[in-house]
Amino acid sequence: MEFPFEQDRKRRQLDSGRLLKRNHNIKAGDSRTIARATLISMIGLFMAKITGFLREVLVVPILGYGMYSDPYYIAFAIPDFLFALLIGGAVAAAITPTLSEGIEQNREREAWRSVSIFISIAGIVMMAVLGLAAILMQWLLPAINPGRLAKVINAAIPVSRILLVQCFFMTLIALTQGILTSYKRFGLAAFGVMIYNILFMIVLITFGEESLAGLKKVAWGVVGSAAIYFLFQLVLARRELKHFKFNLDYKDSGFKKLLGLAIPTLLSGSVLHLNGLIMNAFTNQFTGAITSIIQANQTFMLPYGVIAVGIGTVMLPNLTGFYAKRDYQQCKQLFTKSIRRALFLTGPIAVIFFVLDFETIQLIFQWSSKYKNSDVVITGEVLQWLCVSLIAQTIVYMTNQAFYARKVTRIALFNGIMTLILNPLFCVLFTKVFDYGVKGIAMAHAAYSVLSALIVYTLYKLHKPQAKPYRIFPFMLRLAYCLIIMGLVLSAINLIPIYPSGKVLQAVVYLIKLIIGLVVYYIAGISINLHEVIDLRNKLKIKISN
Repeated sequence: MEFPFEQDRKRRQLDSGRLLKRNHNIKAGDSRTIARATLISMIGLFMAKITGFLREVLVVPILGYGMYSDPYYIAFAIPDFLFALLIGGAVAAAITPTLSEGIEQNREREAWRSVSIFISIAGIVMMAVLGLAAILMQWLLPAINPGRLAKVINAAIPVSRILLVQCFFMTLIALTQGILTSYKRFGLAAFGVMIYNILFMIVLITFGEESLAGLKKVAWGVVGSAAIYFLFQLVLARRELKHFKFNLDYKDSGFKKLLGLAIPTLLSGSVLHLNGLIMNAFTNQFTGAITSIIQANQTFMLPYGVIAVGIGTVMLPNLTGFYAKRDYQQCKQLFTKSIRRALFLTGPIAVIFFVLDFETIQLIFQWSSKYKNSDVVITGEVLQWLCVSLIAQTIVYMTNQAFYARKVTRIALFNGIMTLILNPLFCVLFTKVFDYGVKGIAMAHAAYSVLSALIVYTLYKLHKPQAKPYRIFPFMLRLAYCLIIMGLVLSAINLIPIYPSGKVLQAVVYLIKLIIGLVVYYIAGISINLHEVIDLRNKLKIKISN
């Protein structure tokens, strides 16, 4: 016998289930569906990173190296930190898993009520904090940039105030993107950043110049680009956002649970940005040092943002669905495949960047005499150590995403606090004690990234043993063998005295070295029957035969 309220609840769940099946294919998918979504996401992220790269390439030719490029980069520090503090990781850790679980369990409306309250309160808090930051900016920027030239800081302050408006739009964009991810809308949404970057480039080319007025014009152009990006996301999410209702009921139990998930992640995300601010504080050796650090970081972020983030973004809602059903075997299989695929793809890129550090920076950023060979050498040395971080941070990101799928966010906070302690210690050690200069900052980043990866991955295996990935350590040893062989061959080729002049010739020589390196990597994988390489070979055979 069922009570009337139980019958009503079942009827609502059944109606909700029919609605979901009619409107979306949003339940946890099979391997083929996940692979297709991963490919779309990675293509979108690749286009975003390529256009973002092109955007960064324009900075030094238009703004110069140092005097105006440094204020340009410094101006983003506070807005980026506030974004991480107030919304950042909350989308991946709280909003996406909450909606994904609600969809999987036919509780979409209930999940949307909690998410609506979260979005409403987050929007109001963000506006208040951004207003306060605008007032305090003239004290905040000098405080986080000790020892830097006063004229550089004075140029950055008004630009940073303008970029606070862009931060608000980025908050709205992150929220809509999280909603689209929950509904597995990986299509056009994946190309939003590309549109933003193209608009950004147009702004730089049109308004950028080596002056404070030029920096301000660029900042307002960035705000306009972010506004257009948000409108694009809004159009894509219009069907899903019909569920949103402005609500400030902070006593709602679902909202409290959501907040409990979000706060540790927001704090851990803020810690990551604090680490960035700490690293920037050590880049006071010379004007232009922060430009080298950020451009090397942008290069490191290309494969990380395309591969690790692309695979992790698609993994999260599907892994959440499997956990909601307590299907630990599927959880184990999906996470194992995802982290192996991410490492298999990022590994060879890390080796290429490490061995061809000078050629990589020269090809990407040196487009005029304003960027001297000595500047390229400095940026390249920074990039080499960030290649170690690339492998480690891929493990950290994938493992954190897997924790978020379990609705466990405390680990990310613990990890963030640990790195916040280690980062300044390593920075002092490598830049002050051992006097490695700017590259010492990258060495510090690599050191704490490796420790972070070891700790987070170990905690993941211990947290729920029945869902832990299998045979990752043997895979890492086999992967290391392939990468070492590839690195040795590339290093030998790099000893050949070839000094191409002109971008076309530089690109051709770089491409030849890259192809040789990848072929060696492939052959090394075949020689030890590395599963990912064998799978790639079989797919290539099918493509060729068709």
